[in-house]
Amino acid sequence: MALNGKITFVVIDDDKLIRTLVQGILKDMGIDMLASCETAEAGLHDVRTREPDLVILDINLPGADGLSVLKELKSGSRPPKVIMMTAEATISRVQEALKHQADGFIVKPFTAGKLESVIAAAVRSLNTD
Repeated sequence: MALNGKITFVVIDDDKLIRTLVQGILKDMGIDMLASCETAEAGLHDVRTREPDLVILDINLPGADGLSVLKELKSGSRPPKVIMMTAEATISRVQEALKHQADGFIVKPFTAGKLESVIAAAVRSLNTD
């Protein structure tokens, strides 16, 4: 699935395999990766300096909770669309992510088609915001 227009993203996940997988799927969709980060601190820095349209964010990061990172990302003057990922998808975690303005949610392991669908929905809303 290719998208029209230039869209950029940052992925924040401590698992290198997941970061590589997400990068490949988004590249096939025509979305350019600006950074791949394994820590919340590095991810926040890259989002602030690079200002991506989209952030793919793991909920469980070493030393930080992805939900607190989500809150910080959404408090900026130009908040990106944020899709949360987790292998531990309890109803309360999903509800909390959505309460803090997550633009999508995906459970690991996921298929390329599922990730594309969640991303496409978030990206479509970029054109309507």
